[in-house]
Amino acid sequence: MITGSGPVDVALTCGMERDDRTGAAVLRIERALAAIGTARKHGNVHEWHRDSHLPDRRQLSMMGELRQAMGNGSLRLSYQPKMSLRTGAIDDSEALIRWYGASSVVPPDEFIPLAEATGVIREVTVFAIRSALADLSRWARDGVPMRVAVNVSALDLASGGFADEVCRLLRESNVPASQLTLEVTESALIRSPAEAVATLQDLRARGIRLAVDDYGTGQSTLSYLKHLPVHELKIDKSFVTLLADSKSDQILVRSTIDLAHELGLQVVAEGIEDQRTLDMLRDLGCDYAQGYFISKPILPDELLELAFNQRAHVRVA
Repeated sequence: MITGSGPVDVALTCGMERDDRTGAAVLRIERALAAIGTARKHGNVHEWHRDSHLPDRRQLSMMGELRQAMGNGSLRLSYQPKMSLRTGAIDDSEALIRWYGASSVVPPDEFIPLAEATGVIREVTVFAIRSALADLSRWARDGVPMRVAVNVSALDLASGGFADEVCRLLRESNVPASQLTLEVTESALIRSPAEAVATLQDLRARGIRLAVDDYGTGQSTLSYLKHLPVHELKIDKSFVTLLADSKSDQILVRSTIDLAHELGLQVVAEGIEDQRTLDMLRDLGCDYAQGYFISKPILPDELLELAFNQRAHVRVA
């Protein structure tokens, strides 16, 4: 479609329900919504409802509750710090989304896949980026400039206008693009490589930092990653947790760090739980460390205090 300001990509997905044996309008709407999720999952323009693909009513109502949570403060960000292995400073972190429901915390691995299946994931991503930028702006006013990584979905990268929306949020918050990192999983890049690479190139051209998350769990290789416009590689915790006692993990992590550096990438190791592993990663030349040994995910004010105290310690040392 062409508008006065240029071309706009428009995509339509239809879900249809044809069982008229019940007059319950809510039930028929739920079936049509389930059909939309099935169509998107399989890349189809339309889909009829099939009983075998109908999520239970709790899952469908969860998406409405998720939208409410974004407005009432039940959906919030925690931050897991990343420590520079060169300086020891905490100047980077990963934003982790948390949903505090009425009776318990709803795990991300429960609502994020549903958000992707029902098309709500873009709203969740925008919420996370906007919230992270608000915290970055506040921390900068308090004299502690930070960088924050936010996870994005393959569907975000494949949808039109994502880079424009991220830049709009940066302008609104008055945060430099270099302080925002967008993390995408290795599996997401493999799932929709053409759209993902095009969007990543657009984001990088606008000064936004990019990272590949969970490296080592998918099927890509460093020879594949050299074609991606990313700045950072995060080694999955499954290769880090037993690093101190596993010769094969040591070989894999060492070779990954060395080759990533040859490609001009910085390396983050996830899942660090003890001093031995931290020391070994420092000796191997890893750039950043993340894990419970450094800090569990903490609230924004706690991260500000940790970063401030760590900076003071580094200055004294």
